[in-house]
Amino acid sequence: MSRFAQHISVIHRVALAALWSLFSAGEIAAALPVRHYYQPGEICDSVAGIASLPVGAGYVVMEARGSLPSDRERAGSSDSWWGISWGGSCRYEVTMRGRNADFGNLSDEYVVDITASHIASDGRREVVGQSTVSSGMAMAGGSNTLSVELVGDSVANVYVGKNTLAHVLTFAVDDCCMDGSAGWGIVSHGCWQPVMVMDESETDMQRSLTTGWTYETVVGYLAERRGVDAAEGVWKYFDRNNNPDKGVVGGKYVIATVRNSEGGYDVIYLDGARTGRDRWREGMLKGRLSPTIFKGHFDLVWYDALMDSVSEEANATVQQDGALLEVAFPVYETTFRFSRVPLADLLR
Repeated sequence: MSRFAQHISVIHRVALAALWSLFSAGEIAAALPVRHYYQPGEICDSVAGIASLPVGAGYVVMEARGSLPSDRERAGSSDSWWGISWGGSCRYEVTMRGRNADFGNLSDEYVVDITASHIASDGRREVVGQSTVSSGMAMAGGSNTLSVELVGDSVANVYVGKNTLAHVLTFAVDDCCMDGSAGWGIVSHGCWQPVMVMDESETDMQRSLTTGWTYETVVGYLAERRGVDAAEGVWKYFDRNNNPDKGVVGGKYVIATVRNSEGGYDVIYLDGARTGRDRWREGMLKGRLSPTIFKGHFDLVWYDALMDSVSEEANATVQQDGALLEVAFPVYETTFRFSRVPLADLLR
């Protein structure tokens, strides 16, 4: 089932807020979709920006319902059309345009042509997909829905309909169009009257938490630093003290702490996941430490086994002259400790 199919069949989702989702929670989804509704005015012969596109999303749905009130049936293709456009320096556009196959004759049929185009940064346009829909659509001047689902950075699925949506087109997309300036909007030729405009997205946390670190680069970095910062190092799981009614640790983690550009430390996952072990990969961001006014004490943002962030009252402390790193979640009555791996052992 596509993410779009899930999105139209599930209207409300419930977030479970407990330590079971903080450390270990079976098959609960790692992130819930975020949906936004917009209220643009009439759009005439222009492209109207709606919103920016989220960075690192696993999927995005851009959806609009509306009509071209002045549109009428005629011989050939309509003079009016509308669609959805998205991208940054280059763009994609999916449009709907009515057409009478044999206007004025008994054999006439009103159809809607769906066209997907890639628009290069220099304005060159290339058609990358086409489909013709002959049923399930409103006649000229009526309201139809157009929905575009982006799956990762590589595929676009198109759905259209008057009352129910049908999948009519799939085409490959170029991720170079999804730069930092990427956004989406409504394009129209003629005056388009909106009924509903929305988008929905879900972050791909695996991609968002990926860093450039590996075990080898961490060890090389620490070898150069030679222990000048007691908060940096490689740490392996030592022990825990937790309330089993509220959760369990998602693995016997091996982590690294390295300075970041914000004056704190990134916590890098190296090994040891049990819950979600197929999703956690070496070098991913496991958390962030921000110094407090107390020496060796840090505010903590932690990414749990399901890659949800946890920060409420979370903190970390370097103890025993740098031999131990304690990670604490008071709200969940859970603490666990990591012991430092000596640099000499890392270099063997």
